[in-house]
Amino acid sequence: MNIYDFTDYREYLRECLGPKSKNLTRKSLSEELNCQLSFINQVLTFRSHLSLEHAIKTSNYLQLTDEEKDYFLLMIQKDRAGSVELEEYFLEKINEVQNKRKEITNRIKASNTLTSEVQMKYYSSWYYVAIHILTALPTFNKAQDIASHLKLSIKVVKDALDFLIDKNFVTIDLNGNLAIGSTRIHLPQGSDMLPRHHVNWRQKAMESVDDVKENDLHYSSLLGISRKDLPVLKEKILKLLEDFEVVLNETGEEIPVVFTLDLFEL
Repeated sequence: MNIYDFTDYREYLRECLGPKSKNLTRKSLSEELNCQLSFINQVLTFRSHLSLEHAIKTSNYLQLTDEEKDYFLLMIQKDRAGSVELEEYFLEKINEVQNKRKEITNRIKASNTLTSEVQMKYYSSWYYVAIHILTALPTFNKAQDIASHLKLSIKVVKDALDFLIDKNFVTIDLNGNLAIGSTRIHLPQGSDMLPRHHVNWRQKAMESVDDVKENDLHYSSLLGISRKDLPVLKEKILKLLEDFEVVLNETGEEIPVVFTLDLFEL
C-alpha cells in the first residue's frame, strides 16, 4: 500500500491494520505504544488522535522510510490542527509532496550515464541488484512481495526502491506497481566495482549451500590439467554462456536465479 495515496493518517492506519494484514494489528500497535487497545480503537474511529511522540513510534512500527515518516508526521499535524488555517497549511505541504512524487514517477531520464557514486551504491550490497532484477518479473510488482521473497524488512526494500526509482532502474506507476526501468549497468573488465559485485553473489551462493532447493546446483573442484588445455576449457565455458544467452532471449522471465562461474589458476 502506498502511503502517498492518503491525506488522513487514520485512514492510512486503518488500511495498515486491516484484515489483510498478517503481522500488523491494533493489539500489537497498542503494545508498541504502551497504551490501551481502546485508545487505538478510538484513534481509528476518529474519536482521538495520536501524539507526535506516538507518531514516531508508530512510523518505526510500520517500518516507514525516512521520507514516508516525514509524510506520516505531516498527516498527523494536519489532522491535529486546531484551526482551518493551520490545517490548510499542512494540507498544502502534503499536496506538494504528492505532486513531487508524481513528477518523479513520470520522469524520463535524458541520459543513462551514471556517476561512480551511483555505481558504488548500486553494488554496495547484493539486494540493490536483486530488487532491481526482481521488478522485471510480473509476480514482484509490490515492495511487500519483494521483501517477503528476499527475507528483508520492508523498510530496507523501500529505502532501496527509493534509490532505484530515483535513478530510473525501477519505475512505479500511480497505483504503486513496480516495473524494471530503462537504466542499465554493464561493468567492463577492470571496473573498481567488479570485485564487490563478485563477492556479493558468491556470499549469497555460500548461503544457498546451507539451504539447497530441488533445482539448485553447486559444484566446486580443484583440478590438475595441462597448460594447453586451460584455454580450451575456458573457450568451452564461454561457448556455454553464449548458448545460455540465446535461451534467455527466447523464453519469458518467471523466476529469479543466481548464476556464478569461476575458473582460475591457483
